[in-house]
Amino acid sequence: MISMNENTKRRVIVSGHAVAPQGTVLYETKKLITVVLEIDWETGIVLDAETTFMTSLSNTFLKEIIVGRKLPEDFDTIKDLIQRDVILDSRKALIKALSVVNSRFQLLKMNEFSHLKKQCQM
Repeated sequence: MISMNENTKRRVIVSGHAVAPQGTVLYETKKLITVVLEIDWETGIVLDAETTFMTSLSNTFLKEIIVGRKLPEDFDTIKDLIQRDVILDSRKALIKALSVVNSRFQLLKMNEFSHLKKQCQM
């Protein structure tokens, strides 16, 4: 989804999914972990973040790690912080879902750049 806020700043919402580990409450109820990030299109700065974790504490903690960081530049930092500080059974799935978000955002940016480049060549 692409939208404009009151400042006409372009933002996108990008989601990523990964299979939750078997035996966890998340797997038993939802099967997948989903990460949704609101990202400033121009800067790549993450403006907001949500996950399908079962507890608000987990969501708040992850939000504090992710919001304010820049994609794709800070992806490794985000991943390292999660590996160091998030001790959950679904940590690998979380990193996978974030990796999907990061890849999708990069692909969107490349596709737009490619599209603009073609327009300039016309």
